[in-house]
Amino acid sequence: MSYDCGLTASGFYAGVIDYPDEEAESAQNQKNREELEQRKLEHLIHLTKLTAKSISPEDLVENCIKIISNKLLDSAIKKYCYMEKIPQSLAFSTWDLTNLLCIVQQYIDALDASFQIEDKSRLRILVKSILINEMSDSVYERVGYMRSFINKLNCKKALDKELMRQLLSICRLFINILDINSRDIHYIKNQINKNKFLIEKEMESSLPSYRGKKFIKNWKVRHLRDIIEYAPLSGQSAYNELLGLDITKGVIDLRKEASDIIFINLPLK
Repeated sequence: MSYDCGLTASGFYAGVIDYPDEEAESAQNQKNREELEQRKLEHLIHLTKLTAKSISPEDLVENCIKIISNKLLDSAIKKYCYMEKIPQSLAFSTWDLTNLLCIVQQYIDALDASFQIEDKSRLRILVKSILINEMSDSVYERVGYMRSFINKLNCKKALDKELMRQLLSICRLFINILDINSRDIHYIKNQINKNKFLIEKEMESSLPSYRGKKFIKNWKVRHLRDIIEYAPLSGQSAYNELLGLDITKGVIDLRKEASDIIFINLPLK
C-alpha cells in the first residue's frame, strides 16, 4: 500500500510513502509459524523413532545425549587434536580398551622404556581401573595415574617430554570419549560437576603454570575441560540443556522438551 503526498505546503515534493500491507505481513507471519510448527513436529516424530525403546525418562535423556554426542564428537575430536598437537588420524580411532592399550604401548616403545611382561600386565590392570573408575576420579586425575606409571618404568634415557605430552593428551581424549559412550547420566553429571569444582579451585589459585621455562596460561584448566567443550557452541548448549532436563517428568513430555532443545540448537534432520 502506498500514498502519493505530492507537494508539501512549502513547495517541496514529499515523494511516495510505502506503508506495509499489514494484512499480507500478518498472513506471512502466520504461514511462517505454521511451517515452523510442522518442522518441529516432523523433528519430534524422527526423535521418537530414534528413542522408541526408551521406557523411562532417564533412558530417554541418556539416549538423546548419546545421539547428540555422536553428532558432536567428530568436530570436537578434530579440534582437540589440533589444540593438543596430536595426530588428526585419531579422529578415526576405535574407542575401546584394546586400542588405547595398543597406542600406549607404541608410545612407551618410542620413549625407549624397558617394558617387561609384568609391566604389560600392570598396564592392562591400570587402564581397566581407570575406565571403571570406582572412586569417580576426574579424567585429569586418572591421566595422572598413567603419568606416574610411565615415570616409574626403567627408561634407557631421559623421557622425551613432547612424546610424553602427546601420550597423556591421547589418554585424556580416550578416557573422555569412553566415559561419554559407556556411562549413565548420573556419572556424566558427576564428572562435569567435579571438573567445574576443580576448574574453579584452579582459577582461584594465583600460582602460574609452567611447561619447562615457558609460561602457559591456565595450563591445568585446559586439561580439565570435557571433550564436548571442544564442540561448536550450539552443540554444547544442546548437550548441557539435555543434561539439565527434569527426569521426574513423563517420557512423552520429556521427549517433546528434548526435541525442542535439539531442534533449536542442532537439528537431527
